[in-house]
Formats: sequence, structure tokens, C-alpha cells
Amino acid sequence: MSGHHDIFICHDQASATSVKRLASALAARGASCHTHEGGTNAEISHKLAISKLFLVYGNEGFFESRGCQAHLAIAWIATSQDQKAHPSRILVVNPEAGSRHIYPLCLKERIIADAQEAQDLQQLASNLHQHCEALSGKLGELFPVANKRCVGPFDTIEKEPLNFGGRHREIWDIHGALRGTLEGPRADLPFVVISGGSGFGKTQIAIEYAFRFGAAYPGGIFRISAKGAEPAAKFSQLAVNPSLKPQLLALLRQLSDDTECNEKTSLSNIRAALANQMDMSLGDILWIVDDLPEGINGPVIQQWLAPVTPSSNPGRAHNILISESQRYDHRGDPIHLPLLSEVSGQMILTGDKMPIRNDERESLYWLADEIGRHPRFAGIAAGILEAERHDRRSTLSRLAQRVSRRNRLSSEISLLWARDFPEGREKSAANLLLDAIQNLGGAARDILRLALLLEDHPIPIPFIVECLVIAGLSADERKEDLFTIFLNEPEEIPMSQEAAEAYALQGAEQIAALGLGQLSENFVMLPSLTIRAFSRASSTSPRQGLLGEAALQVLYIIAEASHASQNFDRLSAVAPHARKLVGDLRERMISQEDNAGEITGRIRLALHLADLDLLHGAKARATAIYRATSAYLVRAMAADPHNSTRQKDFARAQEQLGDLVVDTAQPQGALDHYRKSLGIRTFMAKQEGGPGESVQDALRLNIKIARLQRRLGDIEASLQTQHTAHALHLKLAQMEPENHEVTFDLASSHAQLGELHIKLNQSDDGLMELKKALPLFETLAEAVPDDLRYTRAPGAIHNRIGDLLHARDDLTGALNRYRIALSAAEHLAQRHPQHPELQRDLAICHDNLGDTLSGLDDPQEADHHFKAFLSIAEAPENRPAFKDLRAREIAAVHMKLGRGREAEKMPRLALERYLQARTMIEKLAIDFPENQRLREDLQWLRHKISRLSERLEADDRRIARNRANIPENPDSGGSADWQGDA
Repeated sequence: MSGHHDIFICHDQASATSVKRLASALAARGASCHTHEGGTNAEISHKLAISKLFLVYGNEGFFESRGCQAHLAIAWIATSQDQKAHPSRILVVNPEAGSRHIYPLCLKERIIADAQEAQDLQQLASNLHQHCEALSGKLGELFPVANKRCVGPFDTIEKEPLNFGGRHREIWDIHGALRGTLEGPRADLPFVVISGGSGFGKTQIAIEYAFRFGAAYPGGIFRISAKGAEPAAKFSQLAVNPSLKPQLLALLRQLSDDTECNEKTSLSNIRAALANQMDMSLGDILWIVDDLPEGINGPVIQQWLAPVTPSSNPGRAHNILISESQRYDHRGDPIHLPLLSEVSGQMILTGDKMPIRNDERESLYWLADEIGRHPRFAGIAAGILEAERHDRRSTLSRLAQRVSRRNRLSSEISLLWARDFPEGREKSAANLLLDAIQNLGGAARDILRLALLLEDHPIPIPFIVECLVIAGLSADERKEDLFTIFLNEPEEIPMSQEAAEAYALQGAEQIAALGLGQLSENFVMLPSLTIRAFSRASSTSPRQGLLGEAALQVLYIIAEASHASQNFDRLSAVAPHARKLVGDLRERMISQEDNAGEITGRIRLALHLADLDLLHGAKARATAIYRATSAYLVRAMAADPHNSTRQKDFARAQEQLGDLVVDTAQPQGALDHYRKSLGIRTFMAKQEGGPGESVQDALRLNIKIARLQRRLGDIEASLQTQHTAHALHLKLAQMEPENHEVTFDLASSHAQLGELHIKLNQSDDGLMELKKALPLFETLAEAVPDDLRYTRAPGAIHNRIGDLLHARDDLTGALNRYRIALSAAEHLAQRHPQHPELQRDLAICHDNLGDTLSGLDDPQEADHHFKAFLSIAEAPENRPAFKDLRAREIAAVHMKLGRGREAEKMPRLALERYLQARTMIEKLAIDFPENQRLREDLQWLRHKISRLSERLEADDRRIARNRANIPENPDSGGSADWQGDA
């Protein structure tokens, strides 16, 4: 006798009578069973966990029932975990004449009774009972706990999609592509790509799959949006992916509260940290990438896939890509969504319960044919029918009448947005959409009014609540016709926080129930078609203006809070909406109705958004925002010329623009921006009267201007600007004499002045500035010996002074300076033997000494220092300090040693050195083709090598001739003098 609930029989409504008779026959055989009728609900019966065998009573309705498919999926996962797998824990009774309706196909191999055999209930019950006797354990012991949540960067989806129906075969195709079947493994492809037209339910089917098969992914289910993704043509563009980076960072913070990654962390490091965090969770993960636009190339697609560490099992990450385009089909396993079948459309409309009355059936068939095969409009129709379910007698007929009516507005929008409606059914679908909008209550209408002002992007429900509270609106409970003008004016009594929360949630739930949008834990997602239709159908309301003003204030508050906390997740979640609200700043005029707070809010919000874009690598978008904000600030300052806050914001925007433009091919434009910022800050400093932070601002800008002038080749102007910066350095040093950083900056300023004087051939002035910098650096090195910036600086100054003395032919003075620098470098290198840069400092000192001693006719000592340089530079542990163009320093030393061997009449040794140098220079010339110095080096080396090779070949020929002319002496074996010459 088997234990309790040997068999779990799952069936649809049409098979209830047959299943009841089978259950009685099983009971007579001593087999305990539980029967479950699946419907539109995807809730799982707990009885499944305490059953041994899952029996599919597989008529056509079973494979169209959402509830039945959900139970089959759980049983499937449990069976796939069973290592023995024999005998099978899933069996099928097929009461239909054929088997075309059975899917997945491997279930056909598990049919225990066909239509004829199913009639013999006694034999079927006996076979099932015998099969159960061979099984041990329960299904619940095999499968892991179902993962009933889909985690996004800023949100979590806790519930299955509403009004989902059909697509059950496609869901099995997705699972087969990701995990394989019960009989075989999956195909070795990087991802599954779901494609289909707008409104075809691509996101819905991915979320439905995630919930239905969530138990197969104990490591977690994650969903991100690729909206805004762009292809990358250069490796540098791959380093910054502004659409992806904030989402990965937000996911990482959800998984690890104590992560050290922030907005300044590189994308590669964030991916690596997220991959490590995911490795800590055992089991496979499901990674869903939604809204992938067309035209994204392979390297960028790889970035959007689930991050995995190379050491972990990459097969544990399963990727789903969602796109309207079919151009990614060749890269992965394609699942293309067509229109729904007639049966699926009817089941969505009726909720698995067919109407009894003939007129209702006819209306159902008409509705299913007219709009029911399009998933979006089938969901809208199902939502309307559910809302009107209290009048069961004529629900379908009444909806069919309304949809078939002629309507001027529906005709207009069906022509305007024909691509968004089912082909050939545009007017009926438009009528249905408008009917759903007309059924909306005041809360839902307020959400749509707000959405009209925002971007086509998910809207956080807490954001809606804050907008309602700040706007001071009461609940819109008016029952008047939606199309009546000026009926939605605000009430006098504003909502409380609690009332606004309930009101917003009520509106979001109604939108989702009517199929006009989707609702997650914290967000409401509205298709652009819903928003556009509402804008055409509704009249302008004063509530909309108040909500827009409130939205600007709420976004400003979020931006300020994010900036203060340096956690930008909340701002990133609403950033598209904020960009929409400040997108008109370039053209926006200052009117008398604009109050100072609103103007400041727009400016600060825009600046925070630009700062966020910079952190995420979206430099082009940040530049556009800074430019637009600057234009708006010019008008704002003209309206209020004494507003110091706006002046400070303008100066900041101009400086940021300079920083962005300086990296482009417009250095002169950057210089203009810096000068504008400096002019405003200088004016503000005079108005304030005190030093404050104005000294720091002016100093920073003067340094940037001096650097840019030097880059543009205007050395005299750069020197003048550097003198201005130096005066500010002195001022800060007098204000904070004990501040080591300020002293270091002052010493560095002396050194920079020295370099500029040297470039202008004013070596005396340059030497004087370097000598002023030296004691400051030496004092810092003694005071803070652990700071390498301080301890390296004196040696660098001694080397530079030595260079100046060497250029003046004061070789003895240069030699003394280089030896002092060498002593300092040796001391640091001994303290930090594993520091490549300090080893390079030491090598440079040896090179300088070698050059100087060569000039003093001490070749042996010079060779000693040159070889000491090579022993350091060519050591494997020091290679990081001599990569890229720094490798030329090694080649240059080989060239110097070659010249030394030439001077010593050793051409073969010289040639060896030149050949080594040529190999290195040729490689560098390939890597840096625009470097003129490398081309000159290569030309010089080729000339030298050619000359030496010809000379050595001539010497070899001469020696060969001499050898041929000397007679052989058998006794002596040749002339001893000749052997010596050779």
C-alpha cells in the first residue's frame, strides 16, 4: 500500500468528470491521489510536494491552462533533480484522438494511456498504482524552494503578470534552450533572445517564465533594462557604458550593503565585484536583459550578459535577451513571438471559463477575432471584462458593442499610431483602449497626468506619493465624464502621506488590472501608447500643472539628498524623468511667474544630473546638459544680477564644460570656459571680501588655464598665469603654514615656474626657481618620510638641476647633483624593493650619471652605470615601470652602449647593441606610429646598422683573403702571427 497522496492529478475544467472517475478507480486499488483543477491562477497547490507522481490529464485545455502549466513546471524541475529518474515521476494520460497538442514533445514518451486506453479506467488505475509502487520519496524532497521574486536594480517584482495567457509552448522553448530537456542537455549558446512586435508580451513572457521556473534558479533571478544602450566602435567606449553601470552598481548594493564600489568605480571593477557576489550564492542564476535596441554589436552585448568570474562555472548563468529586432537571432537561440492563437485569446478573455449563452459566445468569438489575438489588447479587454464581471449576463456583448462603435477620436489615433495597433483592426483596438481609459478612476488619471510630463520610463510609486503630497491635491473622486472640460480642479483639503500612499497604490493597481500598464513592488510601468492615448482623450487639467511643479521639487530633493549621501541609486532610478523636465533649459525663458525657488531647483537638478552622467561615463550627455544650464543661467543672472548662488552655479558649469571640452579637439574652447569661470569667481571674491573658498577656486582655475596654455604652445602666457597661481599658493601657505599639502603645492609651483622659464630659454631664472623648490621638498621629506610624493621630490629636483648644469657644460656640477639624486634614489629603492616606479627613479639616476661620465671621458665608469640601468629596467618585476613609450629609455641606453663600443673600436659588440635597440624601437613605432622621435631613432639605427654591417662584411672578406694567401705549414698548423691577427 502506497503512502498518502501517491498521485497528484492535474487537469482543466473540461476534464473534471473524467478525472473524478479515475480517482475513484485509483482509490479502489489502494492508491491515494489528489486532484487539482488548474485555472488562470498560477498558485501552486501544496499537495504537490507530498505526492510521488505527477499525472497530466492532457486534453487540449490542459496545455492552454496557466494553472496546469505552472504545476507541470514544478513537477518537471523536481524530476530533473532526481538522479535516478527511473521510473518517471511525470506521466501523461492523453484523452484526445491525436497528440499534436502535447508539448513539450518529450512528454509524448511518457504517455501511459491514449484516448482508447483511457476508457478502461480499471486497467489504467492498476497501471498507475503499479508505477507508484516502484517510486520512493516525494516530489517536494527533490526540488528547491521556488524563487518567487525577480530582482531589478531599483525594484523587485514579487507577483506574476496579470492577464497572462497562451505562450505556453514558447515558455517551454525558452526553458529547453536555457536548461535542456529531461532527456538531453541544452544547446551551447550564450543566450536566448525573445523577439516580437510592440505589445506582443515579450517582457511578460520572460517574467512569467521566471516565476514559473524560478525553482530552477536558486542563485537568483535578475532583470535589467538595456534601453539607451549604444554600440561601441572603440575599446575606450567599452570602458564606459552609462546605461549599464548604474544598474549593475544598484544590483551590487542590493546584494552587498558593505560594498566599497561607488559611482567612481570603473565598470569592469563593478562587474567583477558583482560576479564575485553572485558566486557566493549557490545554484544557477537567471539574467534577463529587457528593451535591447537594434544595432548593438557583439562586445557590448557581452557586457550586458550576466557577470561571471572566469574561475567559476560560466554555465550556471542563463541569459535571456528581449528585443523587438530579430537581428540577434543568429547570436543566440531565437524565440519569436507571433500573434496569439484563437484558443489562447479566448481563454485570456474568459479566464478559462467559457460563457454559456449563445449571444455571449458569439461576442466572445468576435472579440477574440477582432482584438483578442494581440496580447496587449487581449489583456486590456480581459481587464475591462473583469472590472465589469458583476454584470455577468451581458459583459461580452456590451464590450463588443462599444468596441464596434464608430468614434471620431478612435479613428484619429488609429491613423496616427497605426503601427501600435493590430493590422486591419486598428479602429476596434483604438476603441478598446479609449474604453479602458474612460473606466479609470481619479487616482489612475492623476498617475497618467503625471506620466504625461515624464519620460517613457518606469515611475516609482513613492515618487508619485511625494508629488501628490507636495502638490497639495485631494483625491480626485469626481464621477463626471472624463472628456468634460475643467472638471478636475484641485480641492482645498490636501491628502496626508498615508492617504496619498493608498491613493497612488489604488490608481496603479487599477492601471495594471485594466491592462494599461504593469505594476511591480515599487514601480508602475506605462506603455507610451497608454500615455499618448490619455493625452488625446483627456482635457488639460489644473491638477496636471500642480503635479508638474511638484515633480520638479521632488526630483530636486532627491538629487540634493543623493549628492549629500554620495549614493545616487535613487536619483539614477528617476534620472530619465528629471532629464525630461529640465530638457528645455536652453530655450526656456525666465518669466515673471517663475519664482526664485523654482529657477534654482531647475538649475541645481540639471547640474546634479550632469554630474551623475559624468560619474557614469556619459560625457556627451553631460556636456549637453552643462551647455543648456549655462544658457539658462545667463538669463537667470540677468533677471537677478546679485544672486550669488546663480553666479556660483554658472562658474561651476563653465569649469565643468572646460574640463569636458579640454579632452576634445577644442582646447581653445576649454580655455574660454575656464576664463569665464575664473572671471565670475574673481568677481564673487571681491564681493565677498574674504578669502573663503574663493582662493582655492581661483587657484584651481589658474592651474588649469596655465596647463592648457602650455599645451597650446603659449609659454609666455602660461608663465604669467602660473605666476598668478603661485601668488595664490603663497597666500594659502601663509594662511596654513603647518599644512604639508599646501607646502608641497607651493614647492611644486616653484618647480613648474622653473620648467616654464627653461622652455623660454631663461635657464638662470629656471635654476633659481628649482633651487627655491628644493629646500621645501627636503623639509617635507624629513617631516613625512612615509609619503613617497614627498620623499621622491628632492631627487627629482636634483636630477633636473643636474640636467641644466649638464646643458651648460658644467659636467662636474651636474655629476655632483646626479650623485646626490642617486643616493636618495638608492635609499628609497632599498626601503621599497617591490615598488617599480622607485626602481625606475634609480635607473634614471644611473643613466644620467652614465651620460655625464661619458662627457668626462670616463667610459668604464659610464658603462658601469649604463649596465646598472639595464639590470634594473630589464628585470621582470620592474617591467610595469618601463612599458609603452618608456621602453624607449631602455633602447636609448643600448644605443649609448653601442656608441661606446664603436669608440673603443669594437664594431661587432656595437652592432649587437644597435640590433637590440632596433628591435625595441620597431615594436614601439608600430604601437605609436605618430611619434616623430621614434621614427628618427629608427632611421638613425638603420643607418648605423647598415654602415657597421658593411664594414664588418668588408673586414670578413679581407680576413678571408689573407687566410687564403698564407701557405699551409703541416708542422706548425699555420702562422702564429696570422692566428693572432685573426
